[in-house]
Amino acid sequence: MRYMRVNKLVIVALIVLTSCATLREAFVPADFVRSQFFNGSFCSANDDIMVKVGNLCVDRYEASLWSSRSGGEELRSLNAQLPCSLNGSDCFDKIFARSVPGVMPASSLTWFQAMMACASSGKRLLTSAEWQQAAMGTQDDLGQCNTNGASARNTGGGLCVSAAGVEDMVGNVEEWVADWIQANSRNDGGDTAPNEYGSDMILGIDEAAPESFRFPAALIRGGSWRDGTGAGVYALDARNSPARTRAWIGFRCTK
Repeated sequence: MRYMRVNKLVIVALIVLTSCATLREAFVPADFVRSQFFNGSFCSANDDIMVKVGNLCVDRYEASLWSSRSGGEELRSLNAQLPCSLNGSDCFDKIFARSVPGVMPASSLTWFQAMMACASSGKRLLTSAEWQQAAMGTQDDLGQCNTNGASARNTGGGLCVSAAGVEDMVGNVEEWVADWIQANSRNDGGDTAPNEYGSDMILGIDEAAPESFRFPAALIRGGSWRDGTGAGVYALDARNSPARTRAWIGFRCTK
């Protein structure tokens, strides 16, 4: 009898929860649910503001760099002044990626540094497919995205938002994603990376620019403030070495 009572309680609880979800979807605006539920404690990481996209939590804002996981000092210096090397080998627990409004997004850092900044914060770079999912529905043709500016703008403007509620996936800064791919427009320049990346063999690739790094390309998505109509939810750049830095290349994380 006790077992039957427990089962009935479970069934009632499931019915109530299902009804609540149904009522919420029927009467509560999707934007309110997105801002109040998905961006709250349910999908947060140490005060980062993240958005639920499928089964992922994705940074709502382009990542900025900080000296600790919970904040500390914002690190807005160029790559040479960051407290770790370009190859990322000593970056863990030295630079931290956070998704917060009202700051300039990080830029001028390598794929390796971006990857380790995400890892320090318990997150990772999005794959290109995950990035695509999070970016869908961004209305860049309405002039809300920073695709014709003189520089990046602060995070949190609320003007360039995807269907999932993720901001500035089009324009502002381009974003490193996790994937590497073989570039197909360069000449073979050698079989190893330069000294700062050790003597590990890199064989049979058509290396990305700059050729001196001899790496395949790391994908960059979305376009930047300098790309005009070339920026968009399908924009993809497969020409850049993961060791490259540019003022218009940033990143965001997921978990």
